[in-house]
Amino acid sequence: MQRILDSNMAKELDRYTKENKFASESELIDSAGKQVAQFVLENVSDIFNSKVLVLAGKGNNGADAIAAHSYINSYGASSDLFLASSDWNKDTLKKYSIPSFYLSDTDLILDEYDIIVDGLFGVGINRTISDKLLVSIIDKINNLSDHTLVISIDIASGICASSGRDYGGIEADITLAIGLPKVGHFINDG
Repeated sequence: MQRILDSNMAKELDRYTKENKFASESELIDSAGKQVAQFVLENVSDIFNSKVLVLAGKGNNGADAIAAHSYINSYGASSDLFLASSDWNKDTLKKYSIPSFYLSDTDLILDEYDIIVDGLFGVGINRTISDKLLVSIIDKINNLSDHTLVISIDIASGICASSGRDYGGIEADITLAIGLPKVGHFINDG
């Protein structure tokens, strides 16, 4: 039988892992980022001629996305990074030596990208997305042509990991569950 987690269980598993020194938060982020990058490189045809955009939010999901962006580039492919806020994840940006990123959607032309990796929101979302910039980006992504592959980290941004309820989320083509699948992957809009 496959185990699945709700939002609280996922957070508790991370806490337990860190408290018992199985892995530090930095190691968990690094592992998730590496796994996402490896999936992209191993499963996207012609990845070395593709344009990749990684979207990073404020929390740990955003940190996972920053790590994924770094690994995609270190493996020889190329990606651009969009940060929801430059005030968050400063340590992660520094750790991975990220020199440049987008902070505004005015310079982003989303339909120029072949692959978008979604790390805006993680398992903790349980309310409607209110940030106008992120709502605008999510709407643009959801209205892209079929040529753009959208990959979400852990759960599609805007989908509640516990209820599967859609709070204005990304319609991902692929969701890469980190650790274990979430209840929200299987019920309601998820």
